[in-house]
Amino acid sequence: MKELIKEKLETLLREKYSLEGLNYTIEEPKDRHLGDLATNVCFLLSKHLKKPPHVLAEEIAKELSNEDFQAEPLRGFINFRFSEGRIKEGFRELLSLASNYYFEDIGKGKRLQIEFVSANPTGPLHLGHGRGAVVGDALYRLLKAFGYDVVREYYINDAGYQVYLFGLSILYRVYELFGKEDQELKQKFEEEGYKGNYVKELAKDVKAFFGEEVLGWEKEQAIEKLGEYGVKRMLEDIKETLAFMGVEFDLWVSEKSLHQRGLVEKVIKLLEEKGYTYTQDGALWFKSSNFGDDKDRVLIRSDGTPTYFAGDIAYHYYKYERGFEEVINLWGADHWGYLPRLKGALKALGIPKIG
Repeated sequence: MKELIKEKLETLLREKYSLEGLNYTIEEPKDRHLGDLATNVCFLLSKHLKKPPHVLAEEIAKELSNEDFQAEPLRGFINFRFSEGRIKEGFRELLSLASNYYFEDIGKGKRLQIEFVSANPTGPLHLGHGRGAVVGDALYRLLKAFGYDVVREYYINDAGYQVYLFGLSILYRVYELFGKEDQELKQKFEEEGYKGNYVKELAKDVKAFFGEEVLGWEKEQAIEKLGEYGVKRMLEDIKETLAFMGVEFDLWVSEKSLHQRGLVEKVIKLLEEKGYTYTQDGALWFKSSNFGDDKDRVLIRSDGTPTYFAGDIAYHYYKYERGFEEVINLWGADHWGYLPRLKGALKALGIPKIG
């Protein structure tokens, strides 16, 4: 009813007084005996028309009253009483729509994408991921209920150095089970490896499945294979945990697939063409300081490998490339500083929707 009153009032203000944008209120009066709703619009209108509020209230109330509500002037306010027919109609609508009665179609089918959880597939989910899953799922359900066309996505970081280290960690634990020593592998594991007990369990599974065949693999090949194996197993574990929580995703987008399709290479080339990159110390840098970041960021390392940042730019470019009108990211608090550089890259790429 509030929206109905506001719609009729806005039309009257525009057509009779050529006014729009008055910051008036429509709310329940303190004394409910005075009516169902009341507005202070005449007090704001009097400043423009140089008429007393009570005079305006008399004028406007006569024109607003209709079969849905009666408008009554009172000391400059206008009070509204719903008609019996409108109340009955409201109850019929409530009984028909049940719980959906409280949801308005404010989304109008607007296409949104929401990315949440997106935990690295190099380990199981922890409590922080669980919180993100619950918040993301609740937000998705609310947006859906209010008429938005929402897609839920999980971004899988299945490429790059972290996957290499994961494979290396599993291989180290496999060698440990077989009593094989490799000092170079051991040093790297102790410096940067994944040391959780789940890695030991993965190593036991590898030993049971592949047996001594693993020992015959060339080391770099073994690291790559076991990295892929570990990611696959962790994703199964992650999906099982999310399913237990009742959280689902419409799409699981692989970082590796973005590289394979040439999307990472494409966005880097676009940034170069637009003049937002430069080369220094053998690496390719993005001028993120132009967009409020505290320093510029590397896109391509000196060894020729793309950074995670480059992959993230490609993924977010891919979001808008698919026609989403708005995207929502639910990240951990430790990612706050990541926003300026990512938003800057998207602005540099010419995406106009970035605030």
